Amino acid sequence: MDSNTLSIIAVIISFISVVIALWSAWTNHQSLKFTKFNRENERRLQHAKACSELLEEIRVYEIEFERELSELQDLEPKFERLLTHSPSDFNQYLPIFKTYKSELAGFALQARTLWQEAFEWYEKYRYEGYAAHSAHFRRLLSDDKSIQNEWAPRIKALRIAINASDLN
Repeated sequence: MDSNTLSIIAVIISFISVVIALWSAWTNHQSLKFTKFNRENERRLQHAKACSELLEEIRVYEIEFERELSELQDLEPKFERLLTHSPSDFNQYLPIFKTYKSELAGFALQARTLWQEAFEWYEKYRYEGYAAHSAHFRRLLSDDKSIQNEWAPRIKALRIAINASDLN
């Protein structure tokens, strides 16, 4: 073989090598794009799941607060009747209706407001700043729940007292 033929073969092999290198670079680029796309989708799904869980947690608190408020409202007429007949026995329960009932209504309203705020925030900002907002929402709910837990023994005692009374 002469040197011209060898040069042509070398050029063809070099050209094929360049084509293979370009094809390899293109497939690597496509793979990287696909990986980024999948990672972003996974991040969005995790965010949507976390937001959904937060919204559900808020809704559970709201329902719990409203249920307890409704139960207190149902107990109130019986309590007032018992209070007029034996005030000394039932005066200790007055704070439940004067203080806690309004607090409980505030908790339910706050839970509704938090749910709406969290939902609007999710729609508006998607996943930016989620950690700070969700921690704030959970802290507010936790504070309300701890106050509710502080009142629970008094409410239980009130229910027992009302059920044990003769005027019930």
